[in-house]
Amino acid sequence: MDDVDIIRQLIKDLTKIVNVDPKRIYVTGLSNGAMMSYRLTCELADQIAAIASVAGTQNIVVCQSDQPVSIIHFHGTVDLHAPYDGGFGPKSLTPLNHTPV
Repeated sequence: MDDVDIIRQLIKDLTKIVNVDPKRIYVTGLSNGAMMSYRLTCELADQIAAIASVAGTQNIVVCQSDQPVSIIHFHGTVDLHAPYDGGFGPKSLTPLNHTPV
């Protein structure tokens, strides 16, 4: 599945059905959802006004965003899953080497 395309289509469909201000589309996520928020800033920057990331970092090697997207990031310094300083957390559920906040 192409998660980004699903979100792209959801935005397109919702703007046809309900009164959505296309300049005020915000994304938020926790952990993997936070990482997905960052991915959407890279791939849908023309449609996303801002993101709020909680306990998940931007782990995309190359971000091809052509326009700025506002970000607020919440992350604890003793996160055992996605460490604040990056790397593999002792309670990580996947072998992902997290980027530092």
